Amino acid sequence: MTLSFGTVLASVEQADGYTRVATPDGGSGWLANDVLRSAAEPSAPEDRLRLGGQFLGLEYLWGGTSAYGLDCSGLIHTVGRVLGLRTPRDAHDQADTLPNIPIDEARPGDLYFFARDGKPVHHVGFVSAAGMLHASETGKRLENEALIDDRRATLVRAARF
Repeated sequence: MTLSFGTVLASVEQADGYTRVATPDGGSGWLANDVLRSAAEPSAPEDRLRLGGQFLGLEYLWGGTSAYGLDCSGLIHTVGRVLGLRTPRDAHDQADTLPNIPIDEARPGDLYFFARDGKPVHHVGFVSAAGMLHASETGKRLENEALIDDRRATLVRAARF
């Protein structure tokens, strides 16, 4: 059975480094414990970048929230959900809900938000050592890149999960 990233499965039993899980079709299957993560397990900023980095090269998809395609806020929402961090679906709601921090205090794993003058937030990405891990726009792929001048000009906020 093929499952998408972030599929929530109920644990049925464990044995010898494997967990039997209930599958969406009503059956069950065995998975190695090292590919599973409890939603209750605490996460670290590195976890956000590691999981988000699994999508590098994935095609941008407006409204996307799965391994078939992601948009910017879908990346944040989906990675957060897998790590047990609840966040709204859309970038402007994420910016309004998550605790703001000074932009110059942002560390890898935090979030950058972007908006044009007088407009709501329209873009979000994970702060990374390179600059930002994000899904930028239709026709592009998820990337981890330095902040270009156009992005810096619209950087309005930073937040921490």
